[in-house]
Amino acid sequence: MFIDATVAAGQIGHLLCGEKTRVEAAKDGVCKIFAMADGLVGINDDLVEQINRLNENLSVACVGPFRRVEKGQLIAKIQIVSDEVEASVLVDLGAICADEKAFRLYAFAPMRVGLVVTTKSNTVEASVSAIQQILIDKLKALGSEIGRSSVVDHSSNAISVALNSFIPHHGLALVFGAADIIARDDVVPKAVVQVNGVIEHFGMPVEPGNRLLLAKVGDMPLIGVPMCVRDHQQTGFDLVLERLLCGVGVHSDDLKKMGVGGLLDNKSVMR
Repeated sequence: MFIDATVAAGQIGHLLCGEKTRVEAAKDGVCKIFAMADGLVGINDDLVEQINRLNENLSVACVGPFRRVEKGQLIAKIQIVSDEVEASVLVDLGAICADEKAFRLYAFAPMRVGLVVTTKSNTVEASVSAIQQILIDKLKALGSEIGRSSVVDHSSNAISVALNSFIPHHGLALVFGAADIIARDDVVPKAVVQVNGVIEHFGMPVEPGNRLLLAKVGDMPLIGVPMCVRDHQQTGFDLVLERLLCGVGVHSDDLKKMGVGGLLDNKSVMR
């Protein structure tokens, strides 16, 4: 028994469509799935691969995991390659999708973010204003905003005092130091420990951004922001920030998995 390609594509689309995604009416054997909000796309990689192995007449293509998308953006496309497909394919697909979805959307949620910027004796005031504006713009683009912002000396004591002032009132803390973090016993990590925080991971296999610090103070995540953020380009910081602002937990193992695709600045050429 065979089923018309357009009918089959529509049925498959609804089987794969998860939270905050929308299925467009199928046409010409094609069904498209769109994001219903700004956010990151959640992909069940194993399930998509399993579906594509069912039958060569069935094709499911999608964006990469945790791709940042806007509301209304296409995230997946199901296509029946020929005019019809065996009914048994849909039966098999229904069985493997019984308890899980292939696609979902993690929507950005507004968050109040605390910011600490440190300075040394040779720090130029304009550079402080510049990094504050860069971070304000990044947060605004994701639907969040800076709450309390403090500029303090580059010392663990000064940073810890600033952190204590906004820990209960913010969902996330950012610390941008006058110098990059180079070890777990550096100034910023020491400040985290002083406020009874926990260092979850230092460094990440993403370039630029490999000197990022991921920590937690109580229930509040904290990011030690790498200095490369000043260059206005995408960095590992952006990848972590996006996940945190849409409710996707980020832990040490998550950072370790970012190496594949982690070479963000690949414009260098061999000379």
